[in-house]
Amino acid sequence: MARKRKTANDLASVLKMSPHTAGSRLNAKVPFNVVEIDVIARWLDVDPATLLPSMQALAPSSPAGAA
Repeated sequence: MARKRKTANDLASVLKMSPHTAGSRLNAKVPFNVVEIDVIARWLDVDPATLLPSMQALAPSSPAGAA
């Protein structure tokens, strides 16, 4: 959002929610839903996939020495 000079209050307005609720999503206290991700991607003019964590980042770490 910073690259596009957008603020958390701008995000709240776009998603039609309070700044407090938007902040909870930005701070990962509450996850974004698919519709919100789509709205945000269109607002920022980016592919929605760029807003999702990579599968590698979500994969559990394997113990050292595991084959």
